[in-house]
Amino acid sequence: MKKSLLTLPLGLTLTLAGQAAFAFTGTINFQGRIDSATCPIEVIDPVSGSVNGPVLIGFANTKQFTSIGDESAGKTFALKLTPGGGCVVPPGSTAATVTFSSVYGGVGPSDAYHGLKPLAGVAQGLGVAIKDSRGALIPNGDASRSYPISITDPSTLTFHAVYKSYLTAVTAGPAESDVNFTVNII
Repeated sequence: MKKSLLTLPLGLTLTLAGQAAFAFTGTINFQGRIDSATCPIEVIDPVSGSVNGPVLIGFANTKQFTSIGDESAGKTFALKLTPGGGCVVPPGSTAATVTFSSVYGGVGPSDAYHGLKPLAGVAQGLGVAIKDSRGALIPNGDASRSYPISITDPSTLTFHAVYKSYLTAVTAGPAESDVNFTVNII
């Protein structure tokens, strides 16, 4: 009996080793996200009303960027905070700030702009600048001004994103950026 138990693992090992000669390899890319947020925030296009899509800044020509600080027309977007459904605005809270932090690091003066995704042939000399609804720059990693919010009704916090040059010569290429945000209710 002991002999047969020893031969079974040995036979199984030899069988598996024999199959390894015909093995193929590859890579699986898993993507996803784990959130700890108790309050879902929707990114919306105030013009079209589309929800959670990418914010399309649009196309700009390198000729628009002849000096440091030049910027494109850009795109307005909003963050919509809706009380209920897991989103609890503490009683007495009347405002919120938003902090935007670049996934690819800051660029430009004091790293105030959001760096571009390192794609092949990526545009050079500019970053994405985010402004509040009054047109003031919100530097990468800094909190925005306070926006009024409601504890009972949806609140929309409006922002504007532009390409902004930090070099006098901007090169053509893809210009994408990923930016994390945190809404701080105060």
